[in-house]
Amino acid sequence: MAKFKCPGCRALIPACTSVCNECSIPIEIFDAHPSKALNSLFQGRRYQGQNPADAAIVFVGRDANYAKDIDKDSYFFNILAEYINNGVNFWHNSSDAKYWKYNTNQDNIKNVHHPFLLPAYATLFPKKEGYEYHRKFSCMNLDKSYAQYISFVEIIDVPTKGHSRNICKDRFNKLLRNSECHIKSLVRSLINGPPKAIFVPDSAIKVLRQLNCTWCDEDKIKMAKFIASICREGRRSSDDIPIICEIDNGVLSICV
Repeated sequence: MAKFKCPGCRALIPACTSVCNECSIPIEIFDAHPSKALNSLFQGRRYQGQNPADAAIVFVGRDANYAKDIDKDSYFFNILAEYINNGVNFWHNSSDAKYWKYNTNQDNIKNVHHPFLLPAYATLFPKKEGYEYHRKFSCMNLDKSYAQYISFVEIIDVPTKGHSRNICKDRFNKLLRNSECHIKSLVRSLINGPPKAIFVPDSAIKVLRQLNCTWCDEDKIKMAKFIASICREGRRSSDDIPIICEIDNGVLSICV
């Protein structure tokens, strides 16, 4: 049985647990996000930043995780909607004072690629779901001039909530099955578009290897190449160090 560390007492507890049996704190189970407003934003735009078909660099994640009550505050949710609708513009404009409510140090104001890095997110959502992924990305110190080249995409095609390792297997498999059309479309856009570098963390690789979709023959070949390239022996990543792949003329290759 899969286990994970309780975010409170750090004890190892079984996945699919709503309350820690050691310290009794509630732990949100990973699942599709219930917010109708957030899901509506995702309907027509299942990526953040640049369109992956046009991007030069694509970061492939497992899912886009948000606080369960992400829509409770209209100020922050409107900023999030801005970002989802046009992540490139957001990155360029994010040093504007209107985004920096709750900021206590004027020296902190700068352009950021994601709203989770704004002071409002930590203030309103102290658990900071989804924050760590984007904090790590920001450590590369890329400035806003890169915004037009970078896309963030996820394998699961709906926003999620809950602890990333507190997974009920049947619920997760359902999310994966429901994402089949999205995954096919994503693979086509990555393979058939212009040459690009693709970063794939281990968490996303594990999900790709679980796929058991009904593909047409052409899709099967492309998906097989995609998985084989990122899972080549000796080239697998840790959770913190992504694999880098290149796609050029439909051929994928490791470039690390």
